[in-house]
Amino acid sequence: MACDALRAKGVPTLWSPARHTAGHNLAGYHHDPDKVLIELYTDMDVFIPELGMCEARPWHEHFPMRPKSWKLSELNTWGAEYVFNLAQG
Repeated sequence: MACDALRAKGVPTLWSPARHTAGHNLAGYHHDPDKVLIELYTDMDVFIPELGMCEARPWHEHFPMRPKSWKLSELNTWGAEYVFNLAQG
């Protein structure tokens, strides 16, 4: 929803959607008005103190994991150009 709201306001998406390996969270990257790189993320692993571990959950919603095919209309919902180098910010 955050990426949808930013797109509606004309804020370009630099890179999104992405799923991080550590934490399994979904992420998106944008610049704020001062060109500071901002990462928005959601759905981070949940730590369960009583067990001393993170909630066990699958890497992917589909079992067994197989390559997923997307429709052309689903490939780039927010208009990211994917030329942005995250290493250079």
